Amino acid sequence: MPIVTFPEDVLTLMKTYDEAEREAHYEQSFKILFQLNQFILPAFYILLFTISLLLREVQYLPIAIVVFIHLYINVVNISMIKKYFK
Repeated sequence: MPIVTFPEDVLTLMKTYDEAEREAHYEQSFKILFQLNQFILPAFYILLFTISLLLREVQYLPIAIVVFIHLYINVVNISMIKKYFK
């Protein structure tokens, strides 16, 4: 595995795994993505809202970053679902 990897390199490496290893990686990736999307990012929204209330100043940049990450995850999931159901 090279020091600087590209998505194609990782896909090539994943194709060398047997089915059980690949399934374990997919399951772990799904769990991480689900927890990030359903628990961690909403917790960041609540934390940023609380900080904004305490400081009496809206934290625009952190909110924008969290919104961007949340939207990116959901847009990528939508494209993956469309590809699956073609």
